Order: sequence, then structure tokens, then C-alpha cells
Amino acid sequence: MIALFLASPAVAAPQRIVSLDYCADQYVLALADKEQIAAVSRDADSSRSNLPDAAVGLRRTSENVEEILLLKPDLVVRAWGGGLAIEPALARFHIPVATLGFVESIADVRRSVRDIGGVVGHPDRAAAIVADMDRRLSDVAKRVALLPPARRPVAVYVTPGGVTTGGGTLVDDVFAAAGLRNQIAERGQQGWVRLDLEGMVMMPPEAVVASFYDLRYIATDTWRMGRHKALMNLLAARPTVYVPTRKLACSTWYFVDAVETIFKALVAPRLMTAEGRQTP
Repeated sequence: MIALFLASPAVAAPQRIVSLDYCADQYVLALADKEQIAAVSRDADSSRSNLPDAAVGLRRTSENVEEILLLKPDLVVRAWGGGLAIEPALARFHIPVATLGFVESIADVRRSVRDIGGVVGHPDRAAAIVADMDRRLSDVAKRVALLPPARRPVAVYVTPGGVTTGGGTLVDDVFAAAGLRNQIAERGQQGWVRLDLEGMVMMPPEAVVASFYDLRYIATDTWRMGRHKALMNLLAARPTVYVPTRKLACSTWYFVDAVETIFKALVAPRLMTAEGRQTP
């Protein structure tokens, strides 16, 4: 849900939008006109973003209040940029702040897209994004429904930092949408938790979904838990799909790409026709 802090009522679509982090950047870049954007974050074209090209030519800003004020924004959009102090600080100058709340489900993404689309004055674009997202999810769901729950792969999500997910997160929703069973959630754990490497090796999942391994600094950091030899051996021995960081780094509609990738790699092979051929 969007928390919108307004010091005065908005009378028109904002014309000087400032975005404070690469997660908020993607919402602003996709939903607002480029001419409406006064600045995006310094990480707008990072490998964590799905829209680096859209940020070309736009001014960059830090989370510093003074720097933001110099941009004379009529709307600031953020997910986490600026921390908790940014909203009251900007409210003193009558600057509205639209903050993406905890986006931990597919329903939350859908709502966030619509909310930001409305705030920036382009609800039609938001509706189009949601419609495309739902159509693609429906296409996968129809195929997943052909596979009995007991035959769906039991999988674990892994990251280089050794973090995994139980139930109640967007990645858990991604698993379900793609036709996977979340081993950590089935053990009763909720939210983001540390990966139990020993337990995973003792009772390995049928499949693994890995992400954030394509970040440049990760490739050379062999000390991270997510690059432990035992885990890397397990990833080599089990069906594993590597999801690009940008698809899951932020809670955006690009998670659908991850759903489709995971389904094709780990679930579709189990959908076999009576003749033993994979369904199209």
C-alpha cells in the first residue's frame, strides 16, 4: 500500500517528480512521462534495474534533503530511499512524498502499480501493466493446474548472502505462481530467514531457485555463505534456475519474468503427455 504524505492537496499531475532509490525509479520511469521527472536515483541504471535505458539523460540525485530541495520537486517517490526521516523533513517544505509500503505479495504489486500510476497522473499505464501481468500469470496458472500438487517440485530459494524465504513474501508467491512448493514455508517458517545449509544438505530440495548471483562483486566473493562449497555442489546436483537479480531485487511487476523462467525450467518438464512428450 502506498503511504502518501501530502502537505497540500494536489491539483494536477506532478511535473517535477524525484525518485530516491532504484526500486522507486522503476515505478516512476514506467508510469510517468520523462518530461515529468526532475531526477532519479544514482542507481537508476544499475544492474538491479529493469529500466536502465529509460534513465538515460535524466538528472541523478542523492537522498540528501538539501539536494532534493534544490530540484524543487512537486512529488517525491521512494521505496526505502532517505530512510524514515525523509517524510517529515520534506513535509516541512510542503513536498508530497509517495512511499511504497511493504510489497510482499502479488496483490501488493498490483495495488502499488495502480497507486503510483494514479499519483503521477497515468492510471491508464498502470492498468495496462497490471493487465499484462495478470494475463501472463493466468497463462502460467492454466498449465500449473495440469500438474497435481503432489507432483510439483519442492524447492528452496537461495542467495549469495545466505538468505532464503519462508511463507508470506513476494518470492513465496512467485514460487506458487510458477508451480513450486516452498520447502522452507512447508516447514512452517515465515518471511526472510537465514538458510540452514546443514539442513538443506541433509534433506535436499528437489530443485533450487537462485538469484543475485549475477552481481559483479558476488562473482569474486567466495567467503559468502551462498557460495559455500557444499551449497555449490548441491546446486550443481539439483535442477537449478538462476533468476537475474533485476527481476527480484525490487517488488515490481517484473517478477512475472521470474515466474515464467522458473516454470519453464523446473515445472514444465514434469508436464508430460501420455506419449511421454513435453507439453508445448
